[in-house]
Amino acid sequence: MMTMSHSPTKHFRKKGIILSIILLYCYCFGNLKVQEKGTYNDLAKALQNPKDVRILDLRGRELATLPKEIGQLKNLQELDLSYNQLW
Repeated sequence: MMTMSHSPTKHFRKKGIILSIILLYCYCFGNLKVQEKGTYNDLAKALQNPKDVRILDLRGRELATLPKEIGQLKNLQELDLSYNQLW
């Protein structure tokens, strides 16, 4: 005979809560991009070390034009301009 404290519903609810916490943790911390050497998301900071810049992430900055200063980044390998107003 099963008691209320060990009911299947309570068991599945507990597992569901644990799974939700694990998924939330993975989502939050999995999406944090590790700031690797040579990776910048601020053009002004990137221009302080132009030779070191390999990746420049300017997505979502509402840029309407391409900043000419990007030309100073001679070792740039990856440029993300998505979600801007560039036409």
